[in-house]
Amino acid sequence: MTIDPEIEPQYVFSDRFPSRRVVYAQIADDSVAARNMPPVLIDVPYGPHPRERIDLFPGRDGGPLLVFIHGGYWRSQHKDNYSFVSKAFRGQGFSVAVVGYPLTPEQSLSGVVQSLRHAMQWIHTAGRELLPNWRDSIVAGHSAGGHLAAMLASDPMPDMPITGCLALSGLFDLTPLARTSIGAQVGLEDELISRMSPLARPAGAGWLIAAVGANETAAFHDQASRYVQHWSAAGSDAELLLVPDADHYSILLQLADGDSPVLRRVRIQTGVREESL
Repeated sequence: MTIDPEIEPQYVFSDRFPSRRVVYAQIADDSVAARNMPPVLIDVPYGPHPRERIDLFPGRDGGPLLVFIHGGYWRSQHKDNYSFVSKAFRGQGFSVAVVGYPLTPEQSLSGVVQSLRHAMQWIHTAGRELLPNWRDSIVAGHSAGGHLAAMLASDPMPDMPITGCLALSGLFDLTPLARTSIGAQVGLEDELISRMSPLARPAGAGWLIAAVGANETAAFHDQASRYVQHWSAAGSDAELLLVPDADHYSILLQLADGDSPVLRRVRIQTGVREESL
């Protein structure tokens, strides 16, 4: 499919946001520190692929579980740089699982989703032996990770309920992506788009927080707004959260601050109070 010069800059913009390098450097450093804060279980396998690994950060017994999925347009990034998410959430009593997965184009996008379904199955079986008991299971992700979290929330497995979905700068309709260089790299075709777009799938049964930075492109605002409407139309609890002064990269820092607007909203949804472990 031909690249559309109007759509391309709405989704391909890494050089336009100077915050990108600063944010990535900060979260990488913070992730190293988080991985050195016991108790921690690193690189626990949930499947045979070298990237099918999970890092576990146990929280308080009876607290919620956050399953975090990194972004990178399904073709880049690594879970190791997202351990930073665990610090603020553990401070609220959450257990945290940061999930790695095979990347495109080595793996198809549908294969990526299948890997993450295997990860959720592992978390709810073998993972229960390694984590405290949890009362809620929340899937969360940034950018393409927000898409993957939404895919899981739209089709929870039997006996593995997903209580909530937190998507930061998520992608919910892949149709415009097919007309960008990203779509060409990932291999987005008509049949795949229809199966892999959360907007074309059922809304989740739990709650949704779709957060988007005030300084993001119009396309990401549209994606978030339409997805919230999709959940609301199905009678589910859905909220569009506009994060002031944040762009597609700096919005990640919301996950590092226990008193950020995003964490405050998650805390309200899960009914937990801010306290240290």
